[in-house]
Amino acid sequence: MEENKTYSKFKRSQWDSINYGEWFKSSKGRLVDLLEKEGLIKALGNSNYENLLDVGIANGRQIQVYQNYIKNLVAIDISPEQLKLAKKESEKYNISSEFIVCDDSSTLDFPDNTFDCVLCTRVLQHVFDWKSSISEFKRVLKPNGELILITYNRFSIYGLLKLIQHLMNSDKGRFRNPIQLISELKKNDFSIMHYSGAMISQFSILPNFLINIFYYLLVFIERFSNVLFFKYIGERQIIKARINK
Repeated sequence: MEENKTYSKFKRSQWDSINYGEWFKSSKGRLVDLLEKEGLIKALGNSNYENLLDVGIANGRQIQVYQNYIKNLVAIDISPEQLKLAKKESEKYNISSEFIVCDDSSTLDFPDNTFDCVLCTRVLQHVFDWKSSISEFKRVLKPNGELILITYNRFSIYGLLKLIQHLMNSDKGRFRNPIQLISELKKNDFSIMHYSGAMISQFSILPNFLINIFYYLLVFIERFSNVLFFKYIGERQIIKARINK
């Protein structure tokens, strides 16, 4: 428990000091933002949720995507500074919102069967115990509730490079591979409803000037993000799963 608190304290300090939104203004960041949001829209499909929990909302850049799919938003993040930005973003939309500072998604301070949907994007690689987080998502979801994950893929070229970086510095994110992640979801009684890749062109390893030159080609390649094999090598995994309880 003490190790978890130390890790959470480090992560809070790290994210409080990051200008998270600034990176998304770069050529690479704009394309990442576009493709992640398109992937989230595909995962949401025709769903509508009464109560959605956004785990690790950061600056709230995804709110504009899901705000038409929900009535009530509860957002948690380890960083008070990021939550301030997310709250400002939410004020643009007519949704009921609550913002809560948390320590780590390995333990969630909510009663059982609270939410219709848990959304967790770009977070699992940063938590102290990702398997405990999956169990907590299961616990706080209502029967037949849905979990939507966007997380990095260790099977991608980018993921393998990050694995090397993590081995050199354990404070860096720890990426999951598709087999491992899907297996853990099924162990927790989730049924996979949607799986796709994102950024299958591996453009994160390219310099920004090449992103500008090949922008439309990279967007075109993304059409194969739902195709067997290709979707398993994308830099991101996008998963929608329903809890069976």
